[in-house]
Formats: sequence, C-alpha cells, structure tokens
Amino acid sequence: MKRKLLTAALALASAMVLGSISPAFADTEVKNLDSANSVNTVQAASVQEKRLSAREARKMVIDRFGGIIEKIEYTYDETNPLYKGEALKQGQKVVFEINARTRQFVKWDTGNDNQWNEFNRDLPKFITMDEAAKKVIAQSGKKNTFVQKIDFKYDGNETIYQGEAFNRGVKYSFELYAGKGRNFKKFDISTGDETWAKQYSNVN
Repeated sequence: MKRKLLTAALALASAMVLGSISPAFADTEVKNLDSANSVNTVQAASVQEKRLSAREARKMVIDRFGGIIEKIEYTYDETNPLYKGEALKQGQKVVFEINARTRQFVKWDTGNDNQWNEFNRDLPKFITMDEAAKKVIAQSGKKNTFVQKIDFKYDGNETIYQGEAFNRGVKYSFELYAGKGRNFKKFDISTGDETWAKQYSNVN
C-alpha cells in the first residue's frame, strides 16, 4: 500500500513539474519570436523610409527625357512626398512629378517649347545641375547636406544655379555661377533651422 502511494505521489509530482516547466519554455519561445519580429519590423520600416534622393530623381528625368533639368524641387508630404520640376530639350518641355516613396513618375506632361534655342549654343560653357549640386554640398562642408531645390537661370555670362539646401540646424540659400571655373555669387547660411531633421534627413 505504501509503495502504491509513493508511486502515485511521484507521478503527481512529475506531472506538476512538467506542467510548470513546459509553459515557461513556451512563453520564452513566444517572447523571442516577438522580439525578432519587432526587430524585423523596425528594419523594414527603416528601409521603406529611405526615400529617393535628389541625385537619383535628376537622373531618372535625364535618362527618360534627355536635355537638361531647368528646375527641380522636393515638396515634403509625409504621405505623398514629390520631386516636381521641368526639363527642356530641343523643341520640347516636360513638367514632371516623381513620388519619392514609390520612385515612380506620377506626372509626365510634354509639350512644344522653343526656350532651348536661347541657350543651347552656350551649354558647353556651363556646369551641369549635378555638378552644381555637388558644389553646394562641398561648400556646406557636410556630405549629407540635402539640396532641396535648384533652378537653372539663363542670362548669358551671368547664368546661375540658385536654390536652397539643408542640414541639421542649418539652411543654405545659394546662387552659383553656371560658367565653368566660376564660384558662388551668394551662399547664405541660416542657423537654428530644424527643417532638415524634420523633413529631409532621409532623402539626401
């Protein structure tokens, strides 16, 4: 009788031990899985948040249209951020919009235009818009400065690139002579500006 009671007690103790340990292992596995999923979610969100850069946007336009970009500007919108602008080539002009999230053209309107004829003969004298943007970034002294908008303004020898750029706590307003070998006409620095951190830090 004592043996039967001892055997039953041991069986009950084993069941209780197993019953108390198994859920603990299960909880640990669930927590580890949840933690891994959280990390993956954060990483995925980080990848999605990296938006089309200004340089990439300019390249998309030139690759599709040719000619030159006359102006381009990044317009911040948390749900619908866009690069908007205009490009020119012989006899044509295009007005475009590119979604910075999806990296797709959402507007592409072409039409006849003769403005190209005004400066076509002088283009070999000028640096490109990409080269102008690089000069702005170099002048800022910070590699991650974002050139938020830049326009090509033709006026013979006084032709310039003008626009605005941002970095953490700083706004740069610039006018750069387009002629090769020339320098900035204006490069103003405004401190205490938080635009870059709030809107432009993920689109360099």
